[in-house]
Amino acid sequence: MKMLIDKDWLRRAIATSPDAEFEAGGPVALLDSIGMFVPSDATEELSQSVVQLKYAFGILIKMLRKQSALTVAALSAAARVSEDELRMIERDPHHKAGPRTVHQLAEYFHIDPRRMMKLSGSMVTTNENVRDEAVRFAAKSDDISSLSSEERKMLNEFVKYVNESQDLAN
Repeated sequence: MKMLIDKDWLRRAIATSPDAEFEAGGPVALLDSIGMFVPSDATEELSQSVVQLKYAFGILIKMLRKQSALTVAALSAAARVSEDELRMIERDPHHKAGPRTVHQLAEYFHIDPRRMMKLSGSMVTTNENVRDEAVRFAAKSDDISSLSSEERKMLNEFVKYVNESQDLAN
């Protein structure tokens, strides 16, 4: 099995938050039970699916931030997360968002943290419906400074899907 939270993530987390407490891991059975490992026989398709989810996650965070009329700095302060990591989440679908950051953003935007972890790629989900909805959401989004009423509706529908979907429940 390959862990989604790797040594590089841990080093970056310690370097960017020297006063925070970090753990190298927990009992393997517990971590595996919450989806923190990619199966060792993971296919390229699964890897691509995770990138697609991360891309949609970045767009979701950016649109939620814009809907709330927040700058990256303001969201960073309000959600108590790193500005650099927020920028990476919004811009780089290969970036592995830290579980703490995902949890803090989920709490700030009132989205179930476990579901947000799956959407962010921090927890494994092989449900194709989740990927399909995320890809559909990302494809309809547009990078503009403020949200149109159509984009606001699309964002609200996707947040509702994330919060209520049985596809993300387990």
